[in-house]
Amino acid sequence: MKVKEFKELSKIGEIGEFTVNGQLIKHKKFLPYDEKVGIVYSALNNSFDAESNIYNRIGLDSLLKYLIIVSYITDINFPKHKTDDGMADNVQEIVDICFSSGIYQELIENIKEDYEHILFLLDEKIKEENEMKHFSNLLSKMITQISELDNGKIDEMVEKVSELDAFRNIK
Repeated sequence: MKVKEFKELSKIGEIGEFTVNGQLIKHKKFLPYDEKVGIVYSALNNSFDAESNIYNRIGLDSLLKYLIIVSYITDINFPKHKTDDGMADNVQEIVDICFSSGIYQELIENIKEDYEHILFLLDEKIKEENEMKHFSNLLSKMITQISELDNGKIDEMVEKVSELDAFRNIK
């Protein structure tokens, strides 16, 4: 298979449609991998509460729904509100309307494979961050314990370790 033929296999850029309450809604069928990763990072970064060092799960849910909606739906002018920097999407109103009208549910049915992939990426990123926090906390505790040891105890520990069979020949 040639490069051109391979690229023609891609479904990225294809547009699908569904109807809700008599309204035809167009949507992207697939997003490129980097855009799905961008949805995950944006949702996580914007729902993290640095003070309590946790994710605001309600904010994460709302933001993830919003990002999926605006990333996939192509033909809706979403409500905006004024900010200090100009106009911005009214996230909560967009999510509320799309959820209560059935648009969100229909969209998810139509992008099921991509949606599951986004949830997988989100889950894996959260696991990765939890592992990093765990190892960081463990390392911090070890450093604290080592710094609290006095020199006499360190020398005593080094002597005891050097007497172990595994370390006897190492000098």
